[in-house]
Amino acid sequence: MKTLRLIATATALLVAGTLTSYATEFTVRNAGRIDTGHAGLSAPFTGICGNQIIVAGGSDFPGEMPWDGGHKKYYSDIYIISRDGGQLASKQAESRMPHPLAYGCSASDGKRLYCFGGHGESYRSSAVL
Repeated sequence: MKTLRLIATATALLVAGTLTSYATEFTVRNAGRIDTGHAGLSAPFTGICGNQIIVAGGSDFPGEMPWDGGHKKYYSDIYIISRDGGQLASKQAESRMPHPLAYGCSASDGKRLYCFGGHGESYRSSAVL
């Protein structure tokens, strides 16, 4: 049986600019903004696969903030963040999640990212992706 490592705190650590994983020797300090095309991304599925950080799905408030009447949007985009020399580089993957999804749980075995549950704008998911 494969040992799954929960990566529940990876999103918060990325936002803070510090991520350390002893399993992959991945250390990022004061990385600054990682360009995903979003001003901020909430509740994506995240994990480390090989020497890459995978960020899938998530939600945000494009345009106006919620207190100004903004509407939450959910995403199916997948981003791959890797080292490019001494810097981090992000690129959007060609594939996407089957539907826009956020607020689930994710785990990685170092080779694959597993996404459990979550919800979109008008549905809840119990799927394992």
